[in-house]
Amino acid sequence: MKKLQRRLLVCVLILIFILSQTACAGKAPVSQTDFLLNTVCTITLYEGGDEGLIKETFALCREYENRLSRTIEESDIGKINAAGGQAVKVDATTAEVIKKGMEYGTISHGLFDITLGKLAELWNFSGENPSVPDAEEIDAALPHIGYQQIHIKSNEEMIEVFLDDPQAKLDLGGIAKGYIADKAGEFLKENGVSKAVINLGGNVVCIGEKEKDVPWSIGIEKPFGENNNGEKELLGTVEMKDKSIVTSGTYERKFIENGTLFYHILDPKTGYPMETDLDGVSIIGDKSTDCDGLSTTCLMLGFEKGKALIDSMPEYEAIFVKKDGTIVSTDGVVLREE
Repeated sequence: MKKLQRRLLVCVLILIFILSQTACAGKAPVSQTDFLLNTVCTITLYEGGDEGLIKETFALCREYENRLSRTIEESDIGKINAAGGQAVKVDATTAEVIKKGMEYGTISHGLFDITLGKLAELWNFSGENPSVPDAEEIDAALPHIGYQQIHIKSNEEMIEVFLDDPQAKLDLGGIAKGYIADKAGEFLKENGVSKAVINLGGNVVCIGEKEKDVPWSIGIEKPFGENNNGEKELLGTVEMKDKSIVTSGTYERKFIENGTLFYHILDPKTGYPMETDLDGVSIIGDKSTDCDGLSTTCLMLGFEKGKALIDSMPEYEAIFVKKDGTIVSTDGVVLREE
């Protein structure tokens, strides 16, 4: 319950910044908060749509979650993981997300790997009593990781996915939430929404702008930042319109054992949390799917390689927070620090 309350507080902090910047033509915004994708999610409409449309959007998000989550047995991913290497018929959207995950496997030189499901099952970052798995179990899971073993077959009738290794398992947690955020944004636009903010637990999509030529102001959580009451603080705010921003950090899902911090972004080569000189990376771009994949990839690559990657992709901007507290932003983004 405490973890849920902390997640809700972060969403509320971000929402406060958005609402404080918003006074759109006298119409009060319509907002709802729900728990899905293992996090607290908020959708706020400022122009177009109503409470009913928000409910439909949340229902759409759950539909994608039920297709893409590895923890749901009847999902496409759950069926692939239980198939022992046999081909499984999947929805076209599932194949699309898998292909995108494989793309980031290539971009990250194998660090971002969606076949670490067997390893991820060993780690429990969200339970009441998380602990480090036995080294033998971790070592046993490592040989079954390798995104190159994924195969997608398609024809006019169906799409199938299978894995070369019958013991390998998929985990789309590093990219699925961004994809779902994009789909939610598309759905709202198709239904007449021209101004809105979608916050799926830190994956934020801004539709339109606050006012003509005035962007939204979006808050970014401060890594390990808590006040004396244990409440989360913000690092600062960024301005954006018709963009998404996604943050990955070592502070999001974590626990401490024997004085050592363990967090949820796992190194497919060692089986343990990735060693990096960064505490957080925020990526801004047109698609939340890519911002999701890039934020995790850059965190894993570390500052120098991560910034070099973003510098080679001019359509994206980034904010890097180093472990020593240094903040570095790319040229096209301004962080207004708190």
